[in-house]
Amino acid sequence: MQVLCSLRRHGFAAFLGIALALGGCGGGGGGGAGSVFGWNPVGGGQEPPPAEEVVDSDARFAAMDRVDLQFEKITGGRQTATSAEWEQLRDWARAQPEFADAGVGDASFWARFKDGRHYLLTDNWRVPAGVVPESLPESPKKKAGLANTALDEPTGSVIKSVPASAKAALFIHSGPPAPQDNEFELGAPVLRYMKDALTERGYTVTRNALNVENLKQMGEVGFLYFNSHSAMYGPDDNVKEFAVMLDDLATPYNDVIYGDDLKAGNLIYHRKRTLAQTHGFGNPPKLAFTSKFVTQYLKFAQNSLVITFSCNSGNAQSTVFRGALKAKGAGTIVGWDGLSSPNGYPAIELLVDRMAGVNKFEPVAMPNRSFVFADVMKYLGQRGLLTSPGVADDHGHITPNAFLRTDGSGFTKLAPVITHLEMKADNMLAVHGDFGDEPGEVSVGGVPVNAVWGPTEVKALLANATHGDVVVTARNLKSNPRQLGSWQGRVTYQSKRVDPSCAGATFIADVDVDLHLRADMQARRTEVDGPLKNNHSVIVPANDTKGQWAASGKCIEGGRVVQGHSGSGALSLLPFVDYKDVAPFSDIVYARLNAVEKRFHVGSTFGKSQMTLQTDDTSVLARLQIWYQLSDYFYDGSPSWPQDERFPHAFYLPLDAKLNAGQGQTDNQDPSSSGMSLKFQWGAMQVSPELKDTVGH
Repeated sequence: MQVLCSLRRHGFAAFLGIALALGGCGGGGGGGAGSVFGWNPVGGGQEPPPAEEVVDSDARFAAMDRVDLQFEKITGGRQTATSAEWEQLRDWARAQPEFADAGVGDASFWARFKDGRHYLLTDNWRVPAGVVPESLPESPKKKAGLANTALDEPTGSVIKSVPASAKAALFIHSGPPAPQDNEFELGAPVLRYMKDALTERGYTVTRNALNVENLKQMGEVGFLYFNSHSAMYGPDDNVKEFAVMLDDLATPYNDVIYGDDLKAGNLIYHRKRTLAQTHGFGNPPKLAFTSKFVTQYLKFAQNSLVITFSCNSGNAQSTVFRGALKAKGAGTIVGWDGLSSPNGYPAIELLVDRMAGVNKFEPVAMPNRSFVFADVMKYLGQRGLLTSPGVADDHGHITPNAFLRTDGSGFTKLAPVITHLEMKADNMLAVHGDFGDEPGEVSVGGVPVNAVWGPTEVKALLANATHGDVVVTARNLKSNPRQLGSWQGRVTYQSKRVDPSCAGATFIADVDVDLHLRADMQARRTEVDGPLKNNHSVIVPANDTKGQWAASGKCIEGGRVVQGHSGSGALSLLPFVDYKDVAPFSDIVYARLNAVEKRFHVGSTFGKSQMTLQTDDTSVLARLQIWYQLSDYFYDGSPSWPQDERFPHAFYLPLDAKLNAGQGQTDNQDPSSSGMSLKFQWGAMQVSPELKDTVGH
């Protein structure tokens, strides 16, 4: 077989020289086959290799073939090699004339040729038995405790902006040639989820083959994900070099095309072990990129995120590779400490899904808003997903667990994050969240509005009619939407006192308010997949809210007015002020939207409008008599006042599941039989826009 392989390589080299001489220069060079067992090469467009380089390549490939065949002799064709068998291979390789050194790693072998190039043989990626695409085991539910997340604990610093580039690149290894099973097939759904989530947040996403040319042409990105074989190599036990397998085949042709990169150590040779190797149709050797390749060709935007889904990418010893990523601009690197496997896919899917707030993977009944990186990592830890369970080998042994690690704190969020909305005085919308320190844009109902930018609060003055989806955009990346709803309708108060001492005289104060409320339609959520909470922010009505009052009633004895209430006029509602700035004896109407129980809390005080109070022959101005103590809620002065009520007294206005209000009334009588009552009535209020079930809380 060795002779046959050698003849095929020489025949291919001769054919290549003729083809190039006839065809001239052309493009390509991103891939190729033609290695050990006769795969057909692709690519081209360069000068043929000199004869001595073909011979040198042939010697290297022959040595790599011998290593693989020798290993199958050592293992006897068993699926899982022992540490002793890997060490036996190392000792054998050190005696081969082509190699200057050799060593072993975690289910991996490396050798250094005498010309300085390296070769990796790995068997460290294992697929759980019986698992097919789209059917990974459900990830564990939330549990107490936080798994160890070192290297660096992620931080949620709000002073850092979103990634400076809206470009995202996704790569996954193509796997072995047919008819072998593709060990990365389970990762294909991950890329689909990820691409949809990133696109929704404004990223331009490319999903390409993991080859040399695509990496070189990737450009500056704000998000990078790759899933492939990888391993550490080199003699230093404390700090190792690290390489990630590409789709490019290692061939004599690619030895020339990428000769400079191979000589410089930007690229090395890498083969994934298969049992079929002994039968002549196993995995071909491929190229792999190293930290030196990263340094020469890759570039990352400020505050970018790199997810390295490959074995040992998060190990303490592989700092050289991660250091190169950070030196080229990567803000944070996520990688696996130990042997990664498809058992870790749910963690990555949830990481991106919950940061993006798209709720496509393991959706909860009430969808999540977007969350910052630190919040999602904490959530993954609480669910035990920062630990990837080991996989059983053919001896029945379970490989050690792998752990998701982070390195660097530059990345804090995929895009701007809106936590909640607040309508303040004078039609001022306050958007709360994590936006970063670089100003961006705000739109309401699809229309841009002028905004004053802050890292955690963005303010915008709205017209009376402005409402709809609120979106914050920074560096072309879009936040999760939040719905600013609008309700308009009339509410009325009728405060009545029947005076039994004066032949049933009735004193009435009527207040009608044409109310316009705008509020955050979604409930609040302060932790990923956590319980829904009410937004306790006080809603200041829109500036087109107005009202009027009237007072009536007389007590007449002996033809003489003993007491009389009279007067009418407009309420003095404007200018509205924030609730904390309300002065005593004002005309005010405020509200809170309880999005969990589906109701408004409507509180009011009418202390500025004054009626005429007549007593015998004297007339004075006095405040309207409104029996606030008969409200649905009234603070009686006790120290146990529930602060979440916010208002000292309020009526509850019920809403349906879509947050619409049907007309209704509450008529509360004084239980002490004093003749006092307070009636609160409201007309139907249809919310605009319609509540969307897909918008996150």
